[in-house]
Amino acid sequence: STEAAHGGAWAWSDSPGANYGDNLAGISLTLSTPVDLAAATRPVLSFWHTCHFPGNDHGLVEVSTDGGSTWTALRDFTNTSVPAWRHEQVDLSAYRRAGVLLRFRITSDGWTNGDGWHLDDISVSEQLSPVAAPVLSAVGTHSITLGWTPNTDLDFSHYALVRATPTGTSINAPVIATIADQATGSFTDSGLLIGTTY
Repeated sequence: STEAAHGGAWAWSDSPGANYGDNLAGISLTLSTPVDLAAATRPVLSFWHTCHFPGNDHGLVEVSTDGGSTWTALRDFTNTSVPAWRHEQVDLSAYRRAGVLLRFRITSDGWTNGDGWHLDDISVSEQLSPVAAPVLSAVGTHSITLGWTPNTDLDFSHYALVRATPTGTSINAPVIATIADQATGSFTDSGLLIGTTY
């Protein structure tokens, strides 16, 4: 659907232009062929989404290792609303084998419904090596410099620096800078407020 998208113009939607229906036993977006994770080290399912599942309606991320005969829920977004695009990662380390199927599935009761799920930029990949916590230096009245050891993974894309107060710290905090140069190991953050903990 072109109703909403995170990257580009298209994204998956369970009910483009409308709310999903009542009493759905399960409609799903399923990987067309199994993926082989036997040689993976730290496999992860990544996706961006918005969703609205009121009441007892469910948005499920599920995995199967027997060709789709049985499924295990990895995430359950029930009675949940995510109004702005949010990045999610699901650890697949417990499924390092051949024949892994993944799907996104919704179910609904007969009393409530909502806009449902918009899914975009879905991938299964190796999780990058973590970047150690930055070292702080050059502390000024309204600025601070963050330094880190550059990541050396071959599939590096970019560093995303976020700033948040302690209660708002997460992967979804506002991005203050995107750095595409893998060799970069520092950034000066300015515009900080006096008396605020970040």
